[in-house]
Amino acid sequence: MSKIILTYVGKDSWSSPTFKVGNTGYYVKDVNLANNKENLCLHWSSPKDDIDGEPDYPFKPKEGVEVEIVGFNPITKEDKFNYMMLSRLQSDCEAHLGISNYKIVDVENHIRVMKDLWYGFEEKPEWLTIEQIEEYEKEMKQ
Repeated sequence: MSKIILTYVGKDSWSSPTFKVGNTGYYVKDVNLANNKENLCLHWSSPKDDIDGEPDYPFKPKEGVEVEIVGFNPITKEDKFNYMMLSRLQSDCEAHLGISNYKIVDVENHIRVMKDLWYGFEEKPEWLTIEQIEEYEKEMKQ
């Protein structure tokens, strides 16, 4: 049985998840903007070697050819909300430490929620580490 590997390379300028087809230099994109592998509706990029090309005709592998999708782990709506919430909580910490009249009343609860959100992510945010959260906690409790 043959196998085609589709490697996720990111989103194009229309936010369509885009995949490189094996080692061909060609791309396919999902026109459904799916948030999971099961709902992908893949179309060839036009021109095929343009990552930002327009979706063209459907990508349909020949019968008996297995398609493996690699690196595609879309963020769910819940995760997106939680990322935004964590960012907002981080902003509150920055304001608490920087603006004299803005204070978080319950620092322990605030930090606990931040830690719960952070540990709840399968893919940890690059813009905030657990060490930074612990540093906020230390500074805000002084």
